[in-house]
Amino acid sequence: MEFVYNYEVIKLEDKQIIELSPLPRFIEGRDGLINIDEYYADVKDLVLSGADISDNPKALEYSDLIKNFTIPKFEGQVEIYDPNANVTASYRNQAIKEKEIEMGLKYEREFVWIDGAEEANGVIVLPYDDYDTVYVVKGTKENPELIIIAEGQEGDWPPYYYKKDGKTYIVMEGFSGAGGTQSSPYPVSTPQDFFNINNNLSASYIQTNDIDFSGINFTQIAGASIVDRRFSGTYDGNGYSLKNITINDNNVTYKEPAVFGIAGGVIKNVFIKNITINVTKTINRAGGLVGFLYRGQIENCAVEGVINSTNGNVGGLVGGAYNSSIKNCYAKINMQQSTSAKKGGFICDLQGTTIQNCYSASIGSVSPFVHTIYSNVYIVQCYYDKDLSGGILNLPAIGKTTAEMKQQSTYQNWDFVNIWNLKSDSYPDLVALRTDNILEEPNNGDGGGGGDGGGGTTPTGPSPINILKLIDKNGIWEICIASPNDPNLKYNFFRIITSDGQIGCLDIIKIDELDGSESPFRIITHKGIFALRTVQVQG
Repeated sequence: MEFVYNYEVIKLEDKQIIELSPLPRFIEGRDGLINIDEYYADVKDLVLSGADISDNPKALEYSDLIKNFTIPKFEGQVEIYDPNANVTASYRNQAIKEKEIEMGLKYEREFVWIDGAEEANGVIVLPYDDYDTVYVVKGTKENPELIIIAEGQEGDWPPYYYKKDGKTYIVMEGFSGAGGTQSSPYPVSTPQDFFNINNNLSASYIQTNDIDFSGINFTQIAGASIVDRRFSGTYDGNGYSLKNITINDNNVTYKEPAVFGIAGGVIKNVFIKNITINVTKTINRAGGLVGFLYRGQIENCAVEGVINSTNGNVGGLVGGAYNSSIKNCYAKINMQQSTSAKKGGFICDLQGTTIQNCYSASIGSVSPFVHTIYSNVYIVQCYYDKDLSGGILNLPAIGKTTAEMKQQSTYQNWDFVNIWNLKSDSYPDLVALRTDNILEEPNNGDGGGGGDGGGGTTPTGPSPINILKLIDKNGIWEICIASPNDPNLKYNFFRIITSDGQIGCLDIIKIDELDGSESPFRIITHKGIFALRTVQVQG
């Protein structure tokens, strides 16, 4: 039997130091204790770069190790003031996760559990100093008791913590578990907020508005190493855009030019609008959103722009992916004159990865959806515009004509109520994203309302799937509830669930589009103040 350890124990005269690592460090078995970094030194860089290793047995061994034994957020150091204790270190288990959630600590960050030093004193050092809450876990891992501790100073009664030189030190009396967390995601509202993610790559973030990078020297997030300089936190774009981004030889810091160079966490609800990547330097991969997705997740994201690279693996959304998942995303990228680069309209190379319900409408790519598939890859219900790619066959993605790509019937088993939206004569958009064309206004006449109290008329109004009735002092008013995909519905983002379980949209109109007719009911949305288009049925 073999055991794999993600830590190293260094025994000194008066204490022990445990160095924690997300990647596996040692294997213990019949051949004794093997240092993984030393034993696989000749293939490590090959594997971590995402190269083809299908004919390299030793590289495949190392790949399996990091695939099965990588532990995100298992970082830091432990000092135990007992040189003789027989200690082991491990990560949080499900019981501890449930206890954290019960205590309201839902934004998971760094944590370590120590066995074998229950009577020893010492310090747990977490790698950051931004934790809102620091806590210890007593009892057993199967029946844990979580205790939030206070900030203190030397001489206080442990446990307590203090922050110094960018790290958090938890002073312990008797070891068990300890960690830190956030009370809420950090808001991102400016370019500098976004760049500051590089100061803490394991945290959770949420975008609060569109961010324009016009005229700003862009600094990509992460990218130096999949070990200690990859993004391992959560970034929720909240449907807003990161727009007008330019990446070129002058601001390419690493070999994965993208918004996120190397990502291993969760990226969701992000709209990259009008990105331009133009590099001639030697690179590994380039992508509109992520250069190299390593054990990460991407969901509900979109990229539109231009990528030009003279070398490397280039993908519209992602350059390459390893042991990851991508779901409900699309790429519309113009890949210009990329001479010796390998190009995929959606992604270039992938291994051990699942891609589901995604599409590519990229042009200029050698392969319209994916360029290179290695092993354990599942591409499910994904499509590409074959008119834009010269009719190239690119299985297992499915090629469709431009006209077919703009028809809902093309996308088998896609959710066009909660996830996707399809306006007339356009590609599908994501409901979660605040893209301009989700709210595009059809040229259907005077732009007015839908009845006596609704601010004008349109030649063709939406067809109701149900009616909502509201009462005020002046009488009873009816409001149309339409299908989210009704081509005559002007704005389809204000949704309602009807009594029969259908999801519909209330027929609304912008305040500045009213023609002076009475409109008694107003709503506030992320796009401003709107009026409900109404018809008075009883005064």
